[in-house]
Amino acid sequence: MIHKYAVIHSHTNPYEWLEILNTFSDENKKALSDSYPADHYRTISEHSNARQYHYDARGLISLSGKLNHVEMLSEVWQQLVHYLNSKIYKDFIFRITGIQVAHLPLEANLYKYHKDCFMDAHQDMKTKVLTHVIYFNTDWLESDGGCLRILNSSDPEDVHAKVLPNIGNSVVIIRSDTSWHSVEKTRIDKSRRAITITFYTEGAPSPMWDDQTQYDLHSNDL
Repeated sequence: MIHKYAVIHSHTNPYEWLEILNTFSDENKKALSDSYPADHYRTISEHSNARQYHYDARGLISLSGKLNHVEMLSEVWQQLVHYLNSKIYKDFIFRITGIQVAHLPLEANLYKYHKDCFMDAHQDMKTKVLTHVIYFNTDWLESDGGCLRILNSSDPEDVHAKVLPNIGNSVVIIRSDTSWHSVEKTRIDKSRRAITITFYTEGAPSPMWDDQTQYDLHSNDL
């Protein structure tokens, strides 16, 4: 599903991360963007001295390998979910990062940041090995906010690079104690759309979903 002509830029400054351009073919870009899922979201929010974030999330692949509400997805989204859950995708991640992820648990979630949503500066939990973020917006401008910021430090204004959340762009972040990044607050009345695919250490729990919890799920067609 990753386009054979995808362009991969590997970076070691300020830490290990990769930027992927042309992630999908033009045909798949349009189909994925046009049918981005709108079902089974929950709102996740924290506003404390330690963390600041607010967004809607939908489960796609659980740590157990379960595909969540796959019957609600369009054909092209079903193809993408099965691809992300496959050996082919894990081999691709190994090839571009050198990190063997074949036996690591994987979780994939959809995100929608509506106006004024954001994620503060963080370096990811220590149970995360690496994260692949794939974007699905069209015609998103830097002035719209919502850019991924690759940071030199924990200071959210100490910006090394910005990535626009337009479809075709994706980023892999190798987790470390210096892998600081954030998402700018969105400034417009349309959602910033992404998938986050995360590989965890063996036995790590999901920070997103608890099988024992009954979540208040809702649609989100913004």
